[in-house]
Amino acid sequence: MIYNISITTTKTKNALNIQDFSFRSNTSTAIIGTNGAGKSTLIHAILGIKAGFDIKAQNNNTPYQNNIIPKREQLGVVSSLFNYPPGLSAKNLLTFYQFFYKNCALDLFDSNLLDKTYEHLSDGQKQRLKIDLATSHRPQLAIMDEPETSLEQNALARLKKLILLRNTKQLTTIIATHDATVLESCEWVLFLKNGGIVTYEPLDSLLKSLALTFEFVKKPTTKDLLALLKDF
Repeated sequence: MIYNISITTTKTKNALNIQDFSFRSNTSTAIIGTNGAGKSTLIHAILGIKAGFDIKAQNNNTPYQNNIIPKREQLGVVSSLFNYPPGLSAKNLLTFYQFFYKNCALDLFDSNLLDKTYEHLSDGQKQRLKIDLATSHRPQLAIMDEPETSLEQNALARLKKLILLRNTKQLTTIIATHDATVLESCEWVLFLKNGGIVTYEPLDSLLKSLALTFEFVKKPTTKDLLALLKDF
């Protein structure tokens, strides 16, 4: 859905070098790279919440205006930069979202915690609630910045199932991640290094390249891929 992306910096240091790039639509893309590669910076620039960048792009055939992503009613976002006001319970937040999205429901979040206020939830509980509120209404485009943060294994497995379900529904998902389980659920991989694109290709294709480059006897896993990013 997001295509013809060109990002220029208004700062002296060029943290991103992305020109005329398009994400694959109706599928999932994992953005990977070592720390400082530009994963979160790219996510924030696309969302228009990163100062110091000018972005030219289109979302669902509508151009960006003033660095702001259009068609936001079709967008779900998970980011550590987005939080909710104190004093609101999880139930308040769910009710608010259900007012706009009738099919908004809970999947990862424990319904027994609905009466707790947002600020009294643990980091993991907050993250599960954020994911549910951002994705349960099945937005055409979901953008997530390290959604695995603070999640235990059970929640990671459910997050993987959610991404796989979005794949089957041909919904577009863009995820910056360090996690092998999340990466495994994505069909395409955008590999960044020093703010530039190393490759953008299907996950299976990248794993095959990894096997040839490093002479794996068995097919490498997504865990192997993440471990070898600095050497790729």
